[in-house]
Amino acid sequence: MKAKSLLPTISIGEVSVSRLICGANPFSGISHQSYECDMEMRDFFTVARIKQTLKECEELGINTLLARADNHIRRLLAEYWNEGGTIQWIAQTAHEMRSLHDNIITIAQTGAKAAFIQGTTVDEFSLDNRLDEIRPLIDLIHSGGMAAGVGSHNPRVIRIIEEEGWDVDFYVVSFYDVITHDEAYLDADRHETVKLIREIQKPCIAIKVLAAGRTNPEDALRFAFENIKPSDAVAVGTYPKERPDEMRQNVALYKKYGSILRGARVS
Repeated sequence: MKAKSLLPTISIGEVSVSRLICGANPFSGISHQSYECDMEMRDFFTVARIKQTLKECEELGINTLLARADNHIRRLLAEYWNEGGTIQWIAQTAHEMRSLHDNIITIAQTGAKAAFIQGTTVDEFSLDNRLDEIRPLIDLIHSGGMAAGVGSHNPRVIRIIEEEGWDVDFYVVSFYDVITHDEAYLDADRHETVKLIREIQKPCIAIKVLAAGRTNPEDALRFAFENIKPSDAVAVGTYPKERPDEMRQNVALYKKYGSILRGARVS
């Protein structure tokens, strides 16, 4: 299975990553909308449907999946790869696992190309003044042969990590601080986030760009690609039950706005 043409890529460590990445919250029934929507997503996304979505992504030129390192995702990826799929995995640690250390070990064993500490976990450690406890986990990710990153919903946390000079290869940054603001999607947040992204030399993967389905995709993706760096990427999920051609439309929007590579600053 080969893409007709691979989308432009960025470098994360030694990994070439398409600037448009397939996000996977919907695969795990995480809608950031309601409990009912979560359940609908879980019912819809059978293993067969997820594999079909991944196949479509590859055919559209997307070479990377950003997904949780839970047992469900690890099992279906092993099945997908065994059947000839080639999409590469950037793994997000799963907070419900017994330990972050053990979770990272299984991530490496499964075959991820990169891994990052989940943003909610990083933010909680920061609030508890335990951020330094994350640093050995970055070393553990590297020891597993993977590019290493951290996520956050709060620009202040990323700035602390940058100022302390952590040995990270990339950041996963939410456009909206849904932790501090309790699932409120405030426009001021995304302006603060892209300001942060522009300040950082390391590649960033922007997430929650569509405000979990609350914004117009064209407006949201145009804003994202016009305001992140050329060395950054965007991860977006898809829910084809409601929008059967959503990923194809996202790729078209990337080609319309992402190829500009201008990274305009916002005030």
